[in-house]
Amino acid sequence: MLFRRRAAFTLVLAASALLPRVVKAQTDGCWSTGTCESNSPAVAASPQAVTSEHDQGTQPGTVILYAHLGFGTPYGVFGVSLDVAPARWLVLEAGVGINPDEGAEAGFAPRLRLELFHDGYLTLGSGVSWAHRYVGHADPIGELIAEHDVALPVWSPAYFWNTELGFEMLYRHFACRFYPGYAKVINFSSYTCSDGQGCDPQGASALGYFGMAFGYAF
Repeated sequence: MLFRRRAAFTLVLAASALLPRVVKAQTDGCWSTGTCESNSPAVAASPQAVTSEHDQGTQPGTVILYAHLGFGTPYGVFGVSLDVAPARWLVLEAGVGINPDEGAEAGFAPRLRLELFHDGYLTLGSGVSWAHRYVGHADPIGELIAEHDVALPVWSPAYFWNTELGFEMLYRHFACRFYPGYAKVINFSSYTCSDGQGCDPQGASALGYFGMAFGYAF
């Protein structure tokens, strides 16, 4: 009986000696074996850091270098342009190009963007352009079947007011655009007519155009 009491007393003393160490280990997160556990909550990765690369093409200040291909566009048949986006909904574009038959061309146009889905936009633009020489065609089919030479109005140089509706998309550094538009000669009265009959500057002073562009977003 005396032995049992001594054993119980010994266990009580041992427990009272170990209890403060266990409490301290749980508070500090460190055990006597040298293993420590942090009680601080895990810090989640910033959503901005995760998506920064994905959203790079749509942030204000984005600059895109485009190569253009089309017919009747403000940049001719082949051209290049530089786009700057001061805001997600606004782009300022300026470029130069060439039409093999009529020489150099250049243009400037701001355009508004409406986001249809992530990095996909419906655009509406309007601006001005210059052409070294523009030969108007009021009736291209009639010119082909006419039995006499048809006089054509010629503007040299020609200045246009352009309006276009388009679609553009960005994926990381890749960008593309597709844009049909309408152009009207501004300096209408400064034309001359080539040799022939039936010169019609009024019908030839407006034209439709279509272009596509592929570029790199910096």
